[in-house]
Amino acid sequence: MESHEFEIVAIALQENMVNLSKQLSLPLIEASLVVSKYTKQLTANIVDYAHSKGEVLPQSILAPLPLSDDESNADENYSGMPLEKIIDVVDHERMDIFDTLIRTTINIQEIPIFDALVVLRTWEKLVREQLVRVESVGQLFSPLNLPEDF
Repeated sequence: MESHEFEIVAIALQENMVNLSKQLSLPLIEASLVVSKYTKQLTANIVDYAHSKGEVLPQSILAPLPLSDDESNADENYSGMPLEKIIDVVDHERMDIFDTLIRTTINIQEIPIFDALVVLRTWEKLVREQLVRVESVGQLFSPLNLPEDF
């Protein structure tokens, strides 16, 4: 595939994720957990591949995208329910649906790991931006706020 075709399939991943998030009113915490899982897996895969080829990857793909100064300096506002209890009350079926959508889109569209990771890094930044503003448990379970142009 040419570079242009990779962009098209990466856009398909983005569109599928946006559409399902809206359809399921995917809560912030659930989106965060699924996106985190994939960024970790894809990062590990791309690091292993690069290492096997003797290549060095840019830090920009290996680390989360930076937050704005206001967000990166945000105080730890949330002091509510412990993470273990939150995990007990998330909708695992909804998370499985989102997880399956990501996995199948990547596999069916044959999206290269790098391109999939770029898409997921933008999602990671979006959920992190919203997580730093959380002050209560209820906000964790509010639907993910997707910008119009996302």
